[in-house]
Amino acid sequence: MYMGRSRTALTSGGKDEKVQDAGEDGHSVFAQAFLEVLRKNKEILDGNRLFDTLKITVVDVALQTPRYNYIPGTGENSGDFLLVPKEILRKNLRLSVDVFRGTSPAIQPVGADFMAMKNVRIRRQPQFTSQQVGMLKKGDAIWVVGEVNEQPWYLVDCGKGQQEQGYIYSSYLQEKTGGKVRGKSREGTAVAAVKRTEPPVSRELSQKDKTIGQYIDHGDGTITDTKTGLMWKRCSEGLSGKNCEKGKAEEYTWNDAVKRFKNVDYAGYSDWRLPTIDELKSLVYCSKGVKDKDDGECNDGSERPTINQQVFPNTSLWYWSGSPYAGASDLAWYVNLFYGGYSNYVGRDANYAVRLVRGGQ
Repeated sequence: MYMGRSRTALTSGGKDEKVQDAGEDGHSVFAQAFLEVLRKNKEILDGNRLFDTLKITVVDVALQTPRYNYIPGTGENSGDFLLVPKEILRKNLRLSVDVFRGTSPAIQPVGADFMAMKNVRIRRQPQFTSQQVGMLKKGDAIWVVGEVNEQPWYLVDCGKGQQEQGYIYSSYLQEKTGGKVRGKSREGTAVAAVKRTEPPVSRELSQKDKTIGQYIDHGDGTITDTKTGLMWKRCSEGLSGKNCEKGKAEEYTWNDAVKRFKNVDYAGYSDWRLPTIDELKSLVYCSKGVKDKDDGECNDGSERPTINQQVFPNTSLWYWSGSPYAGASDLAWYVNLFYGGYSNYVGRDANYAVRLVRGGQ
């Protein structure tokens, strides 16, 4: 990675977004977040990881979304910025190409069929800014040759008519095992199987039930999504009332949420739980349509939070899913409802809101 030429740009937001000057010490929100990431970082940090961390902070407090991408036509060659703390340099630690997304990544053999969880691009190098050499549609199978050492990328066989091999971000694939699909950690430990969503026990409509688009409001704090068959709690945890106006939305670390919200009793049911990442993303609603189908970003002007607010009032922006990140035992998946169905993994010690679901899985 550090041997490749990088021609990438990190900006504070889109071209039509104003820079928010509400940071500390006279800085903008973006500059303050940038400096804070650098102060807290204790390890070698590449540009993509810097961007992921920075974006989470900025979109949480400002009406702007940072961007990070290569600049076309400038000689980009699969490189990236590396930010190295002085403490590491003082120890004279040698940088190894194999540790980063470089031109010669070390590969650990896998040799198994995987399935795409979403439409995903195949890259020439294990880097988001690298050239696209193929495309995999959601549900398609692909042969995973191996896993890049210390990186969340798989080396795959691209298939007929495409470059022989390429790289796919590992979180977008799940291993096919006996007709089911499961995740796989770097240590090879299988994680919980992902099953197709089945509707919960059918429930006849009553006089209290109210249909709102694809949803049925049962008048008891529960909502049924007729498209997925899932039943949701109308209010986030900590809130109550007809319009979720009472109380305060509680935030939890991921480990705390997993322990607390298992087979919870509510509205006559005792199987409420945390949703999977795909279940949680099914709630995303773009009132002005979708700008980018791959990452679920909503068109400008869409209502925020990006959810049907008539059905789910007083909704927060950040929600935990119950899905652990298969690539590292200290990370888990969340959804950000600020500008669409953006999802990513983050440290499990982060504090996010929770909305419970039942049925499916």
